[in-house]
Amino acid sequence: MTNQGEKYDLIAAGFVNMRDSFFTEQKYVDLFTQYLKPHSHILDVGCGSGYPIASYLNVWKS
Repeated sequence: MTNQGEKYDLIAAGFVNMRDSFFTEQKYVDLFTQYLKPHSHILDVGCGSGYPIASYLNVWKS
């Protein structure tokens, strides 16, 4: 049996590059953020790198 994590690592860079080129969820994020109070916390538990949502919300910190 192969290590599934290693397989995902092999395609990770390509996935991030492809995924950053479009943002299909933007209309849903715009709707969602209208209901957030100032200084709210958001936990993104979706699949993927998390970069598109974090960069759109301007919260990604190194």
